[in-house]
Amino acid sequence: MKNFVLLSCLLSISFMACSNDIPTKDVPSVILNTFKSQFPKALDIEWEKENNIYEVEFELENTDHTARYNTDGKLIIFKKDIHTSELPQAIKSVLSANFKDYVVDETELVKKGNATYYQLELESRGKRDKKLVFSEDGKENRSIKYWK
Repeated sequence: MKNFVLLSCLLSISFMACSNDIPTKDVPSVILNTFKSQFPKALDIEWEKENNIYEVEFELENTDHTARYNTDGKLIIFKKDIHTSELPQAIKSVLSANFKDYVVDETELVKKGNATYYQLELESRGKRDKKLVFSEDGKENRSIKYWK
């Protein structure tokens, strides 16, 4: 029993040590000001920091969003959950032609600079899940890493 308690305590401490969560008060004002001006109606805001990148998860109009900022307060990349019906027709056509055995599990719109991408997680019974990134024209883009 002693070993179980000790192991539980150690695991709890290690999980807390791995967390990158930070309180809003520790986010530089330049980043907070940019975020608040871009997403003034954001709710349920949670910040994380890894290296020199600040990531914020939040809700806007009942939709999950995530954004990353550099230390200068510049938005690097942004994503939000979307419904499959919001996908461009070109992507819907690729899915129906090439992924008939799969069901779309998650769909997100991703903006990086001036480019817009769509990342999808596809599931199929008995097959490995697929995480794919498409450009608006329906072409799979393997040079863009799927953002978890």
